[in-house]
Amino acid sequence: MKNFQLNRFAFLFLIVLVFAACKSDPCEESPCLNGATCTNVDGDAVCTCATGYEGEFCGTEWRSSVLGAYNGDYCSGTSTYTTSVTEKSGSVLEVEFSNFADYSVTYSTSQLVYGVFTSKDTINIPDQFMTDLGSTVSGKAVIGSDGKITINHKVTDQFGSLNCVDVLSK
Repeated sequence: MKNFQLNRFAFLFLIVLVFAACKSDPCEESPCLNGATCTNVDGDAVCTCATGYEGEFCGTEWRSSVLGAYNGDYCSGTSTYTTSVTEKSGSVLEVEFSNFADYSVTYSTSQLVYGVFTSKDTINIPDQFMTDLGSTVSGKAVIGSDGKITINHKVTDQFGSLNCVDVLSK
């Protein structure tokens, strides 16, 4: 009888071991996208997204939320203009602003200014020389929960500097 109980215990242990071995790792099939890291948390795949991506499986680019046409309010209401934000090739973190701050009206040229995402809601506009204008622009854009983009920027030329706040809305 003792031998039967031992064999029954061994049999149950073997069944549990087989079922435990059959449970697959949810990260084995690589559900996470765009260089994300997959972690098995209680049998579920949890993705840690690479910089520039979000979503359950990291399939959405941060910049996708800001692409499109906007109406701009130049220098806190001085004038209005239209602009668009497009993808800049080379990095998932970069975007381009066309007709930046409405300089095309003054200078008959469409200025492209690029920005680099530093977080999901912040775009850094590094110093860049605008050849047609003979000036340098730099600043920071913040994406609000309402979808508006507030751009604090500085334009410097041979006559001095101008600090402005532009608000872009769709």
